[in-house]
Amino acid sequence: MNYEVFEDLDQQSEEWFKERISSATWSKMQAIMWTKTAQTTLIYDMLEWEFAPLEEKYKSPMMQRWNDKEQWALDRYEVEYWVKLYQPWYIKLNDYTGLSPDAVLKNSDGIIYKWIEVKSLGWKKHIKHIIEWTWPEKEYRWQVVQYFLVCDTIEEVDFILWNPDMVIKDKQFYVVTLKREDFIMDIAKAKQRIEEFRELHLSYVRKLF
Repeated sequence: MNYEVFEDLDQQSEEWFKERISSATWSKMQAIMWTKTAQTTLIYDMLEWEFAPLEEKYKSPMMQRWNDKEQWALDRYEVEYWVKLYQPWYIKLNDYTGLSPDAVLKNSDGIIYKWIEVKSLGWKKHIKHIIEWTWPEKEYRWQVVQYFLVCDTIEEVDFILWNPDMVIKDKQFYVVTLKREDFIMDIAKAKQRIEEFRELHLSYVRKLF
């Protein structure tokens, strides 16, 4: 096990934001894995977050509804799969790579063996993925890759699509299981790209001093 788990770091707290500011979290992965232009834009965003005061975070009614939806999905998962989920607030691989899971499963030794991710998509996308038995890979592949990179003890990610407003009740909840073995090359690629991005980011920081 090569990662550190933060159990008591509340999401959206000042400490949580500070821990994430300079880390390659999943929300930054699309830019890190994309073009130099995207990486440069991300670096300037990160410099603003690092060296400017943290602004008070406002949670809109829509954001609160999303948080509620996410918790409903996790509650449903526990019932459907007869398991107990754990929700550590932050998991860190090193000083530059970490993320916040929706939930995880632990074995009897307390080791994380499965990652749980929840996404609530629009009606059309939700229906499309159910019919085609797919998941939103284009949007979230690198997020999943980072889960496997950060947490070396997990072999699977259960990717949940959840739409509680779906009229067909048994189609509100849809789970795709993703396996580490299908992401091996991408994990290596992401690790290298994150290391390269870290050096690029630090080169910008040095120019400030």
